Amino acid sequence: MLYLRNSLFVFQRFFQILVLVGFPLFLLQAQANERIQPRKLLLQQGYRQVQFPTQALQSAKLRLAQKDPSPPAALSWPVNFEDASHSMGNNMLQFQSYGDLPYFHGGCDLRTAKGAEVRSPVAGRLEAGHYSYDTNPDGSMTKFFKSWPEQGEDLYFEVAVITEAGFRYEFHHIDRESLPTEIIQMLTVGGGEISVGQTLGYVAEWPVAGVGGKYYHHTHYNIVGPTGVRYNPEYFSKTLADQKAPRIFGVFAVDQNGLGTPLENGGRAPLPMPSEFVVATTDQRELNVYTQAPPFLKLSFAPSLPSGIHYRRLETQWDFRSRLLDAKGNFPQLWDVFKKSLVLPTGIELKTEGNYKANFFLFRLKVPPGGFGPFEIQVQDAAGNSSFFRMN
Repeated sequence: MLYLRNSLFVFQRFFQILVLVGFPLFLLQAQANERIQPRKLLLQQGYRQVQFPTQALQSAKLRLAQKDPSPPAALSWPVNFEDASHSMGNNMLQFQSYGDLPYFHGGCDLRTAKGAEVRSPVAGRLEAGHYSYDTNPDGSMTKFFKSWPEQGEDLYFEVAVITEAGFRYEFHHIDRESLPTEIIQMLTVGGGEISVGQTLGYVAEWPVAGVGGKYYHHTHYNIVGPTGVRYNPEYFSKTLADQKAPRIFGVFAVDQNGLGTPLENGGRAPLPMPSEFVVATTDQRELNVYTQAPPFLKLSFAPSLPSGIHYRRLETQWDFRSRLLDAKGNFPQLWDVFKKSLVLPTGIELKTEGNYKANFFLFRLKVPPGGFGPFEIQVQDAAGNSSFFRMN
């Protein structure tokens, strides 16, 4: 319990200090990492809704009829990261909120130097244009697009490569004004074939700073399947070195009134068992300054039974290591994954946050029917490092 209180105090104190030292207000009120606009306004601006299915529009029948194959694995990263401290920014699962409806980030921010080269990790057909999104209540985004040579907002220009299997590799925040001549020539005649390793463009100058005041120059990297499923670029790219496990700030038993009671790691399991646990957790790679959302959480009950007796292990998990789908193959509902806020018995309120100001995540793990007694919660990052919380 002391560790939990100290962790929460450090977390809160960090942001108090941030304000006291004069952290620039324009950094806290920054524009969204992705361009978000109401659908009506986008249509008025000449954007068109993309026609390939999105998570919000998919039906179970469509997914069964058109199940995506897996993308190729161990792909080369399309950029050189700026340095070891500035590599992966927001990851695919990241909770994002910039004043509009919150949403899943859906891809990976690859932090680079300004003007860094972006190379294609796959071969395929070239497309480019300006994009925007309208957010949906479930945390998905509906995409809108203006194809080349139409004009749009400078920062939100995309170059994409579409493979023969129908996977779309998207690279956002490309500087349109410095596109390679070869790419411009292809786009002018309606597209062309891209080879592995070919230069697609260069990273635009990002006007907003992130952690430590370092400007957040990056390309947002998406892998979108033929049916609109978001695949995790981390999972299908070469593994980035990381031996630092996610941090569990606390685990809370949530009562029927929504109050969160802190639990002690290694203590006795609560009786009666609550309907759900909330896990306050973050992940941060070795040396990397950016905080991320762990892509895998699992709650497992392991009742003590005599040797030789087999039982069905009761589990609840969120597994977003490879794709943004729940255990049933559906798009995950944002507020099923995350708890918006949690009030502790002390009156302290914890909140799920994700923006340039703060990243902190409250994950919900429902207790499965029949779950009781000793349990274990595992939190794992993209590199396979795990942290555990156990109760007897």
